[in-house]
Amino acid sequence: MLEAVAVASNAPYTSEIYDFKLDQWGLRRQPGESFDHYFERLKRSPVWTSTDTARYDLSVPGAETLNRWVKASPNTYYLSFSTERTYRGALTGNYYPELGMNAFSAIVCAPFLGSYRNAALGIDDRWLENDGIVNTVSMNGPKRGLSDRIVPYDGCGCPMV
Repeated sequence: MLEAVAVASNAPYTSEIYDFKLDQWGLRRQPGESFDHYFERLKRSPVWTSTDTARYDLSVPGAETLNRWVKASPNTYYLSFSTERTYRGALTGNYYPELGMNAFSAIVCAPFLGSYRNAALGIDDRWLENDGIVNTVSMNGPKRGLSDRIVPYDGCGCPMV
């Protein structure tokens, strides 16, 4: 949605300043097209309900769908580091950004991630701790729809079983 607003706000100059590459959705302002017509077309675009977008793939249901068919290579060792940059609030139980976090993450992302719960999707308090971009619980690998096994690393080269 942010891209669409940015495209719409720069409507007269979209192609000269930045091309968001949304042509597949018909979201390029046509020569001579009024801003109002372009914006209406933008609002009616199927991009907002499509499952063929990164926005959907990064949602819990989208990631679960991907995890059902995307498999880890048996010939590859994957390594990830889980981080956090939030603290738990005593009154709410929500997680808040620590001082020093990137401003955008601290203002927009971390508070949302640190307070979002959705029982229907299985998003509970375990998902609140985050680094301002990603929930800490999901950093070591996929959690839903996954058939691959995540093996914790013990730090000495010996996988923990």
